[in-house]
Amino acid sequence: MSVPEFVEFRDNTQAFSSVGGYTVGAVNLGTDPPSRPVRAAVTPELMPTLAVPPQHGRWFEAGDSAPGAASLLRHEPIGEWFVHRAGS
Repeated sequence: MSVPEFVEFRDNTQAFSSVGGYTVGAVNLGTDPPSRPVRAAVTPELMPTLAVPPQHGRWFEAGDSAPGAASLLRHEPIGEWFVHRAGS
């Protein structure tokens, strides 16, 4: 489903009380040795839709994905921390 299709579905559905979306892929890190970890991009609605409480901190909010938003930290399963700047 494309982003415009998701937005239209989310904004117009009456069958669900909440709708969230996600996509997964891989990214190349310029490390030695080279690394290609899996990444996920989620909408702010996804975790509340799944009723998953955050282990630390707070839910993502709509403003977190806006260009120029404050930096967010996320923990990867391998135990490393990566800084993600929303909109970059």
